[in-house]
Amino acid sequence: MSLVYTYAPFLVAFLLGFFLLHVLIDRKEPLSLSLHCFLAGGLGLGFCGLTGFMSLIFFHRYIGGFVFSVDLSSLFILAAIVELKQKIPLKDIFYFSSWNWTGTLLFVLLGLCAYPLWDHSHFYLYGGWDAWQTWN
Repeated sequence: MSLVYTYAPFLVAFLLGFFLLHVLIDRKEPLSLSLHCFLAGGLGLGFCGLTGFMSLIFFHRYIGGFVFSVDLSSLFILAAIVELKQKIPLKDIFYFSSWNWTGTLLFVLLGLCAYPLWDHSHFYLYGGWDAWQTWN
């Protein structure tokens, strides 16, 4: 169950970015799926960071419930906008006809290269050599 709690925020952030890209970019020819996924991850994490910053501005502290509710409500609103305004059924948004296997392979290799960093961050929860180097 802790795995769900670990990866659910990233899934929400990714979907937020994915739908936000569909709303912001109005093109005749859609972006390739690999480029869309790369942009969606960064845009979604940026949006979630912005909601965390809004929590600090409005309440003078971080309130996780506020951030979670704003992120989820934004996700549902963006999904409704994509389906209603652009008249695209949600099942047709995740298109695989323009699948870029080179980009997918690079993404998998990047994930494999990032695994030691992830493992190291779970071993040193409060930072390791980088925290000592930066703050001491």
